[in-house]
Amino acid sequence: MAIAVFKRLQAGLHGSDVVLMLRPKRERKRTLTLIAIWYRRNWKDLYAIADSQLTGRGGKLTERAPKFTIANVVCFTSDKRGRYSKVVLNRTIAIGYAGSASVAFATIATLQAYLSSLALRPGGSTPGLGEVAALAQRILEENFRDFGALWEYGAACDLIIFGFLPSDRGLKAFHVGSSVAENAILVNVTELPLVEQESCTAFGSGSEYYMSELKNDMEATGNFHPFNLLRRIIDGSERPDIGGHIQVAIANKSSAFLPHVVTAVHGYDAQVSFLGRDVSAVGPIGDCLVGVDAVGPDAAALEKIREGENR
Repeated sequence: MAIAVFKRLQAGLHGSDVVLMLRPKRERKRTLTLIAIWYRRNWKDLYAIADSQLTGRGGKLTERAPKFTIANVVCFTSDKRGRYSKVVLNRTIAIGYAGSASVAFATIATLQAYLSSLALRPGGSTPGLGEVAALAQRILEENFRDFGALWEYGAACDLIIFGFLPSDRGLKAFHVGSSVAENAILVNVTELPLVEQESCTAFGSGSEYYMSELKNDMEATGNFHPFNLLRRIIDGSERPDIGGHIQVAIANKSSAFLPHVVTAVHGYDAQVSFLGRDVSAVGPIGDCLVGVDAVGPDAAALEKIREGENR
């Protein structure tokens, strides 16, 4: 599988570690997701992209796996009757994952539930994204204990948590990751500080290949095109652990959201996907359709198609 989250970031070394001792693992080739992150200075947002392939021990499982989701951080204070009914914080952040899907899904689902029902102590402050990442670290640690047998097969899990919370006064991004040394599992949180130059911080099995190809492309063209590079790798089947559709998550100071992606336009026929699935195959939900705010190099062409349909 492969994911790419892009931003003008450079990994920092701020963080905390948790070490768990487990049984020795069996060796196998690790097929993890590629993650990178990109800060778009002109738009003042964090832009994340991923492929949609999920790979298991026996090979490819699916090309329709979601790699991103959002979480609502909702904080309540008590009223005069002592009931926590007053909302003092309601913000949306983005989460991406790489590695073991079972560990990631369990961790993210638990994190989403916890963050949706925070009770603020009198005189306290609402949490920052670093405190949210620390909570994710604790949940991930617990899940490693519960899913410990997976480590016999060299499983790992990386989370990227990014967005804006008012107490931070700026966009933040954190990597919550795991590594194995002998029979110990290291679970750590690292803040990824924004930098001005165009660069990626990558994680996973495809990271070295992706970074090398991105460097070659920048030297050849003088441009920074992480989206186009991932599309090239998928379309050309360049790696067995990268495939499916490109998916996107974007976070800014207003919110975090998951737009649908225009991957190709041929005349009046546009290929549009959302979280790894062809939008046309999803179907309507009542009078609604899935996906908002199309992104991708061909998004402008899609708008022209829509304008023609509305005339």
